Amino acid sequence: SIKPVQEDTTKRSKMGAKQSQYSQEQISADLAKLGAPGLKHQKETCAAFERLRAHFCRSLTQNEKQQAVYAVDVQRYTLWTPIPVDGSSLSEEILVDRVRGLLFGAALGDATGLATEFLSRETAADFYGDDFPFSPAPPKTFPDTHRMMWRAGDWTDDTDQLILILQSLLRSDGIADERD
Repeated sequence: SIKPVQEDTTKRSKMGAKQSQYSQEQISADLAKLGAPGLKHQKETCAAFERLRAHFCRSLTQNEKQQAVYAVDVQRYTLWTPIPVDGSSLSEEILVDRVRGLLFGAALGDATGLATEFLSRETAADFYGDDFPFSPAPPKTFPDTHRMMWRAGDWTDDTDQLILILQSLLRSDGIADERD
């Protein structure tokens, strides 16, 4: 893979976001709108949600995306050789495909579930309705401080933890290390 070009990051704040004209007072006012009871459907609340999410979860530049892909690409793990005794009756090719499918399915389910995570059945039904097309990047998102921290299509810490466990198992030849 191609190593991305380093970009000038001097225009970014400590948290990685571009410098913004969004003042602390505006941020506080928008957060208050998200916390106000009974305002979840109002356009004003949804607009505040989008401003907050854009401020805290900026889109990556093309170069930053390439850097992220490169960082993942250089972390190649070999499959345990040989596959542990009684580890699987599947061939190596099928086992790798199944683990990939598990990881992709979990990440897609996690991203899709973010739309309703921690909402009551009634709140989700009231906001999204009966025929809402749930997907990893839904056409609208319930405006609250939980969902504000992810962009449409992102997975959550649940998938992050799954990836960390898989990396730990790959580094330790499939033997779980409770200290890792």
